Amino acid sequence: MNRMISSAVSGIMVTAAVGTAAYLFSHSPAAKRRKMKRAANHALHTVGDMMETVACMMKG
Repeated sequence: MNRMISSAVSGIMVTAAVGTAAYLFSHSPAAKRRKMKRAANHALHTVGDMMETVACMMKG
């Protein structure tokens, strides 16, 4: 029972976070949206590079 409640709360929190991000993104000026997209793109590339580095380190 506790696990079901925990899953439900996690789902609600994720939904709230995604909804908030979508609201902020849709109601922001165009310049701010471009800046957010650029920052998100840089962050994704950084995470991808980091994962690639870790994978190379694990292979030896």
